[in-house]
Formats: sequence, C-alpha cells, structure tokens
Amino acid sequence: DLGKALTPKEILPKHPEHELKGAKLVKQLCERLNVPNEFQALAEIVAKYHGDCHDAHKKSATALLELLNHCDAFRRPARWQAIILACKA
Repeated sequence: DLGKALTPKEILPKHPEHELKGAKLVKQLCERLNVPNEFQALAEIVAKYHGDCHDAHKKSATALLELLNHCDAFRRPARWQAIILACKA
C-alpha cells in the first residue's frame, strides 16, 4: 500500500489508483535496494493487483480470469501462491 502515501489529504480516506502508484514506488525501492528480479516482479505484481485479490469474491468470472492472466498464474502457479500469501499478510 505504498501508493496510499501519495494520496492528497483532500480526498482522504479514499485512495484512488493507489495500486498503480504503489507499483511504481515498489519498483523504485527494489531497484535502489538491488532486490533480485524474481522478488521485484512479485512485489510489483502484489502492489498492483492486491486490491483485485481482496475483492475477488465480488468479481465476475471474466474479471477473475483477467486477474489470473495478469499475474501469469497458469504458467507460474508457485508465484500465484506467493501472491495470495502476500495478500493474506
């Protein structure tokens, strides 16, 4: 939720598009800390899609399939499990 820190005070408590803003911050932080590519990719995906994961029960089948495809869940099931674990945390 790093992107929430960029929310203007006037629109709090809402945080529109914080996922996309957070993904950019995560990328910058990972590059600064020389995080291995595999973990950087995981962190960026979690930052970008954690909201969709939390709202999965409200999504249509089409939207869920789109989420799974964005996260490359079918080709990388272990990474998908890591995404779910991070979202639970």
